[in-house]
This record gives sequence, C-alpha cells and structure tokens, in this order.
Amino acid sequence: MERLISYGICEWVLPTRLRGPSAVRTAYDLGLHGISLELGSAEEGFPLADDYIIQLYQEEQDRYNIAFPALACNMTDHFAMTTPRGTPGRDMVEHALRLSISAAEKLRISVVQIPSFLSSAIRSEEELWQAAECLRYACDLASGSGIIIGTENCLTTEWQMREMELVARDNFKVYFDTQNYLLQTGAYAPDVAEQLFPYIVQVHLKDGIGQGGNTLIGAGESDALKSVDRLMERGYSGWMIFENNYFTPPLAGGGRDSYELIKEDLTAVSKYVEDCRGRYSFQRGAEET
Repeated sequence: MERLISYGICEWVLPTRLRGPSAVRTAYDLGLHGISLELGSAEEGFPLADDYIIQLYQEEQDRYNIAFPALACNMTDHFAMTTPRGTPGRDMVEHALRLSISAAEKLRISVVQIPSFLSSAIRSEEELWQAAECLRYACDLASGSGIIIGTENCLTTEWQMREMELVARDNFKVYFDTQNYLLQTGAYAPDVAEQLFPYIVQVHLKDGIGQGGNTLIGAGESDALKSVDRLMERGYSGWMIFENNYFTPPLAGGGRDSYELIKEDLTAVSKYVEDCRGRYSFQRGAEET
C-alpha cells in the first residue's frame, strides 16, 4: 500500500540535550519520517532564526532524509496575540511570526503552527477578533511562499468556524490535537475531528489521564484512537505527529525506556491506521459496486 500517513515527533517533547539539529538523527533512529521544529523562546534569542543553526538543520536533514512537517511558534503561550496591535505582547507575537515564517521558507517547511493557549487563549468576542487579525497577518506574510498557517486551539466548533470566517484566507487551517479538547474544555475530540475535518492540516497525537501526554496513545481518557479512526474514515492523509511526554514521569520511569515507548506508539498507531485504511477502503469499494 502506498504510504498516505507519515509519522513524526515534536522537537519540544525531547530532552533538552536532544533538541536542535541533533533531533534529526534522533527521529531517524526512532524510525520516524519527520520532526516538527519550534522557533524557540525570546529568552534564547529565537534559535531557529539563526542562519547558522538553520544550516545545521539542513545538513542533518540531507544526511538522514528526515522531513520537517511543521514549525511551531510556541511562544504565543507566553505572549498574547489576543491583545490589540501596539501592545508589548502583540508586538512580540508579530515579531516571532515574521521570524517563524522566514525560517520556514529557508527550511522548506509547509506549515507554521500557532498555538492559542495560556496567554493567547480566546475567551471573549474581543479576543477572538484580535486573534483573527493576528492570524490573518500571519497568513498574508506566508501567502507568497505557499506556507499554511495552522491554528491550534480548543475553541468550540461554532467559534472555530467564526475564526475561519474572520481570518478569511485560503492558507489558514486547523492544527488538530487528539487530547487537548478533552483536557481543556471537556469536548469529545473524535466529534471535533469529524466536524472540522475539511479544515485540518496536520494532527498531534497525544493521550493521557488527568494531564497532557502521560500515557501511550489509546491508553488515556481522550479516546485518541477513535479520533484517528474518524480521520481515516473521512480519508485523511498527511502527518500524524507524536506529542506525548515520553521522557517525563509518569509515562517515563519505572524501568521503561523512553525510546522504546516512542517506537511502541509508532508501531501500534501505524498498525491501527493501516487497519482503518483497509476497512474504510473496503467499505467504499462495496458502496461503489
């Protein structure tokens, strides 16, 4: 069967000493197809904006044939994109967005992921409008390079559709996470996956009990594999990227090897995906006859 799903891991769930260009080798050793990068923090001087560091990533990418499916601007967790233009937080966000899109262009990354949690969580009409204006700014910056801006949030489906309408850009999509909806709002993620399917650009695979990413995929409370099932039923193809806390207790520890945990998730999820593909391909074939 042709490979329609590719698997990666988020750079930021790796131990600090494995982040940076060496993370490319780590992804290769784990049998993954890619690794999602992050711009880094303001305190670090946004490492991925450094041309020398970008060159090192490119050299490792060429050496190991590992893709970079997305670049995350995670600093929106600490600076608000929901405040008006001209405020310090918003100015910092827009600065980081410019750096993220520039780095994505240089690294040939097709998606810039922008989280909308913590400082950038949307809780009111005004915050929705401000976030949409900021995301529209990012889309316009990225449009000439063919880069997609992916918003990761836990909005209700109704508010997500309103944000889509406010941003109103063809290169604006949703970055779906299999656990965040249950963890932060109590929503059932498989239903969200089905409702937002036409707008989903990539998927974070995460599961847990009571907190984020603390169990293997399918062993937590979020019914993560059911989200995968719903996506495959609708014909999803593209990236599924592991975001569990494999190196942090309680998932790590107790004699369990973190690298083997990642491989275990990769093996189990890829088998589950292939089973879904076979089942839904058969059903679609039966419907056509």
